[in-house]
Amino acid sequence: MGDGIESERLSLRTLNADVEPWLTRVIGLRSENLVVGLAGFHGPPGGECLREFAPGGLEFGYRVYPEWKRRGFACEASRALMAWAMRTVGTTSFVLSINADNEARGAEEVYRLSAASAS
Repeated sequence: MGDGIESERLSLRTLNADVEPWLTRVIGLRSENLVVGLAGFHGPPGGECLREFAPGGLEFGYRVYPEWKRRGFACEASRALMAWAMRTVGTTSFVLSINADNEARGAEEVYRLSAASAS
């Protein structure tokens, strides 16, 4: 979720308020009133780039700040995003975007969560 992508998503919010619920959210630690990362969908369900892999699905990603990694925040945020999308639009197909330099230990757990919820 780099600066270019974030500014593109910000312009989407300005152009189309219906897109806003599908964009970036804060991962927060309520007990400390801290932001520990970001998570969000890359757009509304059924994006053109997903047609081949997950028709009608949602792509999402997350970034947990280094000092907060390996504490379950990414998994919890992923669960929350998928649950929200399932309740909101009934989507059960998800694609997790992982930056090449990210150690994606949580990706297997997210896959299991997604597969279990779809069955």
